[in-house]
Amino acid sequence: MQRIAVAGLVAGAVALVAVPVAVVATDRYDLGGAPDPVAPTSTAPAPPPVPTDTPSPSDRPADRFTPAAYDGWRTTIPPDLVVSEGLPADGGDFERAADAVTEPFCGTDAFPVDGVTDARRDGATGPEFADLRDLRVYADDAAAHALLVRARKAVRTCPEDEFGATLWLSEASDAALGEEAVRVVRTYETDGMVNLGATFWHLVRVGNAVLVTAQTGEYLPGDTLGQGIALHERTIAPIVESMCAFGVTGCAAPGDIPDDFPLAAGWPDDDATEPGPRYGLRGPNRTLEPLTWELCESSFTSMGARARLRADWNNVEDFRARELVTFDDAESAVVFTDALVSFWRGCPRQDHSDGYESVNDVRRTAVGGESWALLRWSEYDGSAGVGLTVVHVTRLGRAVLIDQSSNEGSRTFADEQVDEQIAESAGVVSAMCRYTDAGC
Repeated sequence: MQRIAVAGLVAGAVALVAVPVAVVATDRYDLGGAPDPVAPTSTAPAPPPVPTDTPSPSDRPADRFTPAAYDGWRTTIPPDLVVSEGLPADGGDFERAADAVTEPFCGTDAFPVDGVTDARRDGATGPEFADLRDLRVYADDAAAHALLVRARKAVRTCPEDEFGATLWLSEASDAALGEEAVRVVRTYETDGMVNLGATFWHLVRVGNAVLVTAQTGEYLPGDTLGQGIALHERTIAPIVESMCAFGVTGCAAPGDIPDDFPLAAGWPDDDATEPGPRYGLRGPNRTLEPLTWELCESSFTSMGARARLRADWNNVEDFRARELVTFDDAESAVVFTDALVSFWRGCPRQDHSDGYESVNDVRRTAVGGESWALLRWSEYDGSAGVGLTVVHVTRLGRAVLIDQSSNEGSRTFADEQVDEQIAESAGVVSAMCRYTDAGC
């Protein structure tokens, strides 16, 4: 049975109108509270609430915006910048949509198109889904920032709207994609019961450009919706990274990390693995996707870096990954590191409703300029379970090394695993001296 319908064109723009029919008894999706304060260049998504140090709304990145002292803004979109990343291929049960994304909240359009100097749009709509992309360019970063301010205000002044017997519930929160971002989520209730179906929008600013995306579908509020949002944010990550063309510093050449950087140093040789295409070394290269983590229905993807290099090494029950990300300066690298640590701290436990829990811990270590061990293990009825992930994060100068391992260990072996990863990655950290003021 169709749950979601997408309206046709409205004044030359696409407006998503969900018409949920079936009703299910489940909890609403919880976007959580405000994130820890981070600078506008942060790449972390909004974590769940932190009881002791959650900032007030005035501390949020978007409310601390300062226009750049710059007058060289690019006002047209480069011909090779593609916004169709992740859209379905032609030939399926859908229609293409290439119109501006707009949406009324209590009669006020949250995403108006005035002031745009150039735009590139693509999308797909089908019987039960829509996935729309709308890249807009403005005269400067202040004009682009103003769109996020207007969107946040329009949504927060209309948290509820009634359509017949159905209540439309909307929330806006900051998501640290690009230089700043706003995430809007709308769910639906009828007679106090949560409906199947949801709609969400992202407004991501880089310099004087804003990527506006919209997605609607038969998401079940709760885990399903959270997973859908996380997948969407990973899907649009390449678009956000290509928006560096609109930043003050432009797009850095990949040479910021040399091709021969020893990212895989300290890992076992390939001949130590079981045979098979899944095992052994992949990379180092710049084509592997950025590392992503999902905790308590939020996700973190290491986007927004100046340059990146990733490598994986896998064996039976032994999965390893490293990612080196560089930034324009050490301050930006510190902000990134703080955001990742805050994200991990924001989800100390996650109940999986089957007796199992995931426990997430943060420990300070002593490597480089600063370093942290982000731990995740399984417990069953309070006892140690099988499954251990260690993400060791090392910042040195303006670079951050993320060294991850997942295996069949348990909380009992966490300290031992951290020590092992620190020892194995020593050669990588030594090579990061090129990103310090002193150099190598």
